[in-house]
Amino acid sequence: MPPWLRGWLGRIFLSHALALIGATLAGNAYWNAHRASTESIVSTITRKPLADAANLAFRFGSIDHARVLLEELQRTPSDATLVSQEEMFNALRLAALNGEDQTTVADSPHIRSASLACRRFRTSDCDPARLQALATKFAQERSTSRD
Repeated sequence: MPPWLRGWLGRIFLSHALALIGATLAGNAYWNAHRASTESIVSTITRKPLADAANLAFRFGSIDHARVLLEELQRTPSDATLVSQEEMFNALRLAALNGEDQTTVADSPHIRSASLACRRFRTSDCDPARLQALATKFAQERSTSRD
């Protein structure tokens, strides 16, 4: 044992070093146990301002501004448990902006993508005609809020 570790100062140094290593290992174990929930919360907090801006732009802004924000929101990573529902609503809002609520479902790429997201979100009631009716409601919501 080196001479500097034999005295009281060496024992204090050694005990502090062991405490630091123990605290690091405990912190790492805590992080690994809570990583998924922490990342979910951080993802939700990160997306919130963009989601709010996209919602406001859809309701009150120009079509181009709303489209840009909704497309940006689609590209932003989100919590896996909510991503299908958000994708469905964003696709329906984009369908309303593009007037796809007035066309056939075959001519509506956003209604089709909303249908796919709906199937991932839940297994029943993902009828494209029902989703097109929701897009119509979104379009009406947009037009009444702009008057």
